[in-house]
Amino acid sequence: MTGVTLALHARRLHSKLMISHFFSCSKVFNLGPNH
Repeated sequence: MTGVTLALHARRLHSKLMISHFFSCSKVFNLGPNH
């Protein structure tokens, strides 16, 4: 049970990190051409 829950939490945390990374990259790309 603990291993499964840890895996699920890790996947959730990974997805959150990927989403935040994607948004940060999109912000940089959006700001790039404007400057």
